[in-house]
Amino acid sequence: MKNILLFFLCTFSFASFLSAQDAQSVSEEEMDRNTFGNPFNYSHQNYYTSKKLKYEVEDEKFFVNKEWMLLKAIGKEGEEMSINKGNYLIETRIILFKKDGKMFQVFPHTVKMVIVGNDIYKAYPSVNKKSNGILEFYQVPVAGNLELIKVWDIKEMAVSNNPMGIPDANKVTIVKSSKLYYKKGSKKSLERLPKKKADVISLFGRHKKSVQEYAKKHGLSFKKEADLINLFTYYNSKLPKTTE
Repeated sequence: MKNILLFFLCTFSFASFLSAQDAQSVSEEEMDRNTFGNPFNYSHQNYYTSKKLKYEVEDEKFFVNKEWMLLKAIGKEGEEMSINKGNYLIETRIILFKKDGKMFQVFPHTVKMVIVGNDIYKAYPSVNKKSNGILEFYQVPVAGNLELIKVWDIKEMAVSNNPMGIPDANKVTIVKSSKLYYKKGSKKSLERLPKKKADVISLFGRHKKSVQEYAKKHGLSFKKEADLINLFTYYNSKLPKTTE
């Protein structure tokens, strides 16, 4: 009888352990959703009390903007939240805002877009294939049927004061860089913008001739970012909408 009782106790303890493990993983996920799930209710969104980042969050070189700027979050149903101080943290590709002396994260699943200063950000599946489709915010210089996406990145580079040009591993500087992607139509994933002019032109589908004529008339390049913004804007606003 004792052996049977002991067997049931062990079985119950093991099952309880597994349940606790499952509950723990679920509760962590639910905690994040409850904490960041509504960008318009920030009473429990003090992000940095529970999460730690590699860099100091107040260091301007890790953000797109040197100054914290007006932030406007637009929800899925068109609701809006405006905050005086917002910024884009490049390291983790998240958008932060300050309110009542605390720092909060805008949760990407519940917003249609976020405007920081004059820049539009939207949440898309990560361009990093190892991230398994996790939503990250990316800057959108041109929104529309054919969107131009700017993916920011930062990296550490050794600084050299040596006359021979030998870098000093103990002295590093942070360098910001960016790459251009695009998204067309209803596709959810982002594609890297082609390097070849002909491949970029092909993105404009049956309207590529009109875009080429517009580029020629205004002396625009298919490789310069500022000109590409102009060309993508022209395609989306001047030409009939298309799902090509």
